Amino acid sequence: NIATVTNTYTKQAGTFQAKKVIADPKPANVPQSVKLFYQCNADSVDGAIKANTDTELAVNTDGTVTDGAAFPRGTECKVTREADESVAGYGVASAGLNATVTLAEGKVAGNIATVTNTYTRKTGTFQAKKVIADPKPANAPQSVKLFYQCNADSVDGAVKANTDTELTVNTDGTLVDGAVFHAGTECKVTREADADIADYGVAATGLNTAVTIAEG
Repeated sequence: NIATVTNTYTKQAGTFQAKKVIADPKPANVPQSVKLFYQCNADSVDGAIKANTDTELAVNTDGTVTDGAAFPRGTECKVTREADESVAGYGVASAGLNATVTLAEGKVAGNIATVTNTYTRKTGTFQAKKVIADPKPANAPQSVKLFYQCNADSVDGAVKANTDTELTVNTDGTLVDGAVFHAGTECKVTREADADIADYGVAATGLNTAVTIAEG
């Protein structure tokens, strides 16, 4: 005459999800996918992922949401780091790393960790110096004019590609700044002026030798 009612309880679970967003303006050669590494403060439901251990998740960079593992509801998860996000000639700032999401049941917006990359072109300053080899004439000029060209416009647009730009430099070897260009730009000193000294001939080395601009 006994009626037995048996309750079976199942812990509610939520799926950790992540997405990668690239802020505008996007580099033309931005990677199509990157690796995100996430940690949660509990084991996954199936036990395959252990608490507080980095787990790799490949995600596209178009903002598509990608599923990670399922965890008990209330588990806290975060993306700790990323890989393969570098783009040649650009610096990158990542927002959203180590931002905790608390998992709700199922696949809901609150379970999504968003990591946003903002890319900035690296820039460098073209510099030049003038050296007078020993023995130096007593009446060597204190300064000369160097003319340089680069194969791209300067960052501010004031210096145009493949156009001579004048730069006055001292002859004591002091570095003089030219314009700022994007990293990877090639520049060279094409000619000089005001280097002549009465009764002396002069040979100039270093003209038309290209330098590739690095950051800084």
